Amino acid sequence: MAGFVAEALAEARTAVQQAIRYQETSNCAWALNAMGDAHLASGSAGASDAVEAYQKCEAIAEEQGLLPLLAKCRFGLGEAYGALGQPEIATRALASARRIRDSIGLQIAP
Repeated sequence: MAGFVAEALAEARTAVQQAIRYQETSNCAWALNAMGDAHLASGSAGASDAVEAYQKCEAIAEEQGLLPLLAKCRFGLGEAYGALGQPEIATRALASARRIRDSIGLQIAP
């Protein structure tokens, strides 16, 4: 499993770098989300790095109006904050994600 996580992180970093290089803001946000997911998959040790990636993604998604990505990002933030032992922040992030999900009829969990 650790090998797959390391490979996913490397691919996500490359995708972020390429998106920045070619000024593809939306693709950069999706790559940052993937990076957050990969950090989170590495366990609680990667939770703070996941928060950083998700927050960057969140800023772009909000600016660009990418609501499905914003919801996905906030679900990730909720999980990451939960792993960091910050349940209040986790609850707020998850509630926000659910509101966005419900408002646009998105079919993602939880």
